[in-house]
Amino acid sequence: MRYAITDIGSNTVKISVYDDSRGEMRHVISQSTVIGLATFRKDNRLTEEGIAALVKILREYDELSS
Repeated sequence: MRYAITDIGSNTVKISVYDDSRGEMRHVISQSTVIGLATFRKDNRLTEEGIAALVKILREYDELSS
């Protein structure tokens, strides 16, 4: 089974993927994407543009973890 840990920060979105084979966790891949989510906010909320940018990255990360 594969496990993915995603860190969504104000500037960078990161993912680390691990594989659990034979009861042992093995690191598969890590990736980091600078997005600058802090710039996509209005009235302390993420704008639609920011949400779309984040969703795009998360979809790419979903492919990595498959």
